[in-house]
Amino acid sequence: MTVPHNDHFLREVDRIDIRSNEGFARRILSKEGFAKQILSDWHIHTERSCDGACLEMRDLVREASRLSITDFGVTDHLHTSYNLPDIEKSKADYLTAVAADPGLAGRFHFGIEVSSVSQWEIDKVLKGDYKGDVTYGLRSGWPDGALPAIALDAGYIAGMGIEFVVGGVHWPLTYDLSVDSLIKDYHRQYMFLARHANVDILAHYLWWLPRSDAANPFEEFGGVPDYMKTELAEALLDNGCAFELNLEAMLLSDYVTEKFKREYLEYAAQLQSQGVTLAIGSDCHDKHYTAIDFEKSSRMIEESGVDLTKNIFIL
Repeated sequence: MTVPHNDHFLREVDRIDIRSNEGFARRILSKEGFAKQILSDWHIHTERSCDGACLEMRDLVREASRLSITDFGVTDHLHTSYNLPDIEKSKADYLTAVAADPGLAGRFHFGIEVSSVSQWEIDKVLKGDYKGDVTYGLRSGWPDGALPAIALDAGYIAGMGIEFVVGGVHWPLTYDLSVDSLIKDYHRQYMFLARHANVDILAHYLWWLPRSDAANPFEEFGGVPDYMKTELAEALLDNGCAFELNLEAMLLSDYVTEKFKREYLEYAAQLQSQGVTLAIGSDCHDKHYTAIDFEKSSRMIEESGVDLTKNIFIL
């Protein structure tokens, strides 16, 4: 089977079983040689996400086909119960898309991205005990060092037909914004998500949302102590939680140094060698899914030592 070529690539697709982890890759023939092609994506935001994402579900389906993404899932944001109407609209859009194209059955999935937040804010929002905009929860007022939580339980997952859950850390749960404090705070949140029974994929490890009152504690991947990375690896493996290779916010980001990207991928390769499942996540927030450079990402991943044919997350 061949795929039409463009100015950069002539793709020759191996005859493989793309439904199995052992054969989950295609090959791209280029001037530089062979590389594995990404075929799955488990972190995609649509216009229903609360954070300005603007991709329409129908465009996602059409453009994923053009990009040869064979297995993928939509994951709009849930911070607290305030965002539940967004999730309901996302599910309605998803069902409409699947009904219009029977060929999506078993390949296109409905997921969700949950944020690590405090139980305090979950309870306050649920009771309506707040003032102002709580789109992103309550980003102040919680007890310092509040225990992390997610606004999602098994009952809601079953009722909404959520097939997989991506868990991400998006902000501190401490008021001490020193570098050491932030590294410790994020680590406990990552450990919480990796151990949570309802979380299937840990998103964008060491991603930092820029803010004016604190420096990026993850400017250097090596700034995080090795024991924390070891603890996380053990938690991921013990609980069957996949580690995400994030494309848009990490590998393709202009705000992340090349050194960080290289060490991030080396850590992922190490995790994979230890038996941890890796998940590809574009983290697309764009109007068009084709804005994601999957070819570049594939090459970066392969050059790092990660094997896109083994132990890759798929439903």
